[in-house]
Amino acid sequence: MKYAIVGALFAAAAPFAVAAERSAADVKKCSAVYQSASKAIAKDPAKVLELVSKLVAANESCAAEVVKAAIVTTKANGELVGQIVETAATVAPKQLSQIAAAAMAVAVDSRVQIGTVVNKINAQLGTAQTGTYAEMVDMFPKNEGYSYTLTQGVYTVQNSAGVVQEGTYASKGGE
Repeated sequence: MKYAIVGALFAAAAPFAVAAERSAADVKKCSAVYQSASKAIAKDPAKVLELVSKLVAANESCAAEVVKAAIVTTKANGELVGQIVETAATVAPKQLSQIAAAAMAVAVDSRVQIGTVVNKINAQLGTAQTGTYAEMVDMFPKNEGYSYTLTQGVYTVQNSAGVVQEGTYASKGGE
């Protein structure tokens, strides 16, 4: 179990490493996608999920920016944040970690909804991770550079490099 969670953590790190190495052209493109998405969604916020789907399909490498734009522009509540994340992740499942991180960056109060969607998509992809609270604490000791939050069965772990891993835990072992 411990190795599965650690493996998932390292697997989650790869997309962040790629994102960190984005070229100036990629950053500029994604910035333009963010602006374009913001404008399109502001014109018709009732169609936010349809627009997210279309924009992510057309700009998969900028899915995170589309998600941020959708959440910020609509001032999304927790339920809508979850729907936005699920819509984007369904269109671009390989971008799930970036999509979730982007959503957490602008809607941290919706972490439970985001975690639920991440778990659902991971289960569909066969990459879901589960464990007990005690196992999770053992795997990610705070004194080794890990910080984590635990909320209603969902954990979010972040290491000193900013890599995020999310999953579920059983409350056995105390919280």
